[in-house]
Amino acid sequence: MSGELRRAGLRLAIFGIIGALGVGVVQLAAIRDHVEDDLTERSVETLADAGLTGFEVRFSGRDGVISATDADPADLERAVGLVRDLRGVRVVKGTNSGTGVAAPGPSSSASTTTEPSTEPSTEPSTRPSSTSRTTTTTPTTSATTTAPTSAPTTAPATSAPADPGTAAPTDPSTAAPGTDPSTAPTTEPPATTPPPAPAPELPADLMEGLPPITFANAKWKISADQDPTIQAIADRILSSDPAQVWLIRAHTDTVGPKPDNLWLSNMRAMEVCKELVERGVPKERLQTQGVGELEPLVTPELTPADRAANRRVQVVRVP
Repeated sequence: MSGELRRAGLRLAIFGIIGALGVGVVQLAAIRDHVEDDLTERSVETLADAGLTGFEVRFSGRDGVISATDADPADLERAVGLVRDLRGVRVVKGTNSGTGVAAPGPSSSASTTTEPSTEPSTEPSTRPSSTSRTTTTTPTTSATTTAPTSAPTTAPATSAPADPGTAAPTDPSTAAPGTDPSTAPTTEPPATTPPPAPAPELPADLMEGLPPITFANAKWKISADQDPTIQAIADRILSSDPAQVWLIRAHTDTVGPKPDNLWLSNMRAMEVCKELVERGVPKERLQTQGVGELEPLVTPELTPADRAANRRVQVVRVP
């Protein structure tokens, strides 16, 4: 009993598969018909918009054929190109039943095939083929001269006659008797370029020999009367080795909290750096450092002059 049930179930499964395949075939056929109708309709509209009439368009799947009778080959070729460019078209061929001319498909060049002629041809049988639209190509032969193969590969050296206008200079010691050596052309030695002058030796601290850069108490702006000093520092940096980097170190006095003095010294160093860059010094050649009150020049600070001396700037060479 169970065996009969299994066989019955198997038969039902087979019938179901066959039915599904049949439905699929019918659907594919319907889709194919829809694709062919859509491509045909769009092709006809495209040719009509281009002013090309008298062409019949048929599609088998996505492969199309354009037929015409006694149509201009150029119009047939143009029609094939327009239809081939449509979305969804794979291959297009053109046939001209009146002239026997077939338009090219997408994989061939725009060549034209004509019926063979029965008239005798006077052109050479080795005429090169052409893939252009012109089917008759008249070969031209140019007169070429080839050197004999038995000619020597190297010609013997011969002395060319001297040109009086380009005579070589004459060495007075080898001049012929009776000639004036002073009239012989002379050549001057090439001019030599003197070596560049060495860069001036600069002090380790560019502030050496210059008026100090000073700041008001708790300020970091540089007054206008210190422009000559800033310009002198810029000139010294620009005259040094272009690869040399310089460090701007700014100091404060001991008045106020140490963290505030450290911040203030950083602001002063950056202000000097900004002034030097405005005068043409490349920024990548400058570094800044705020020292705060850690390195006083005068200690202990007993007078306002002592504190002013400690509010200073150094511009030192980076090793």
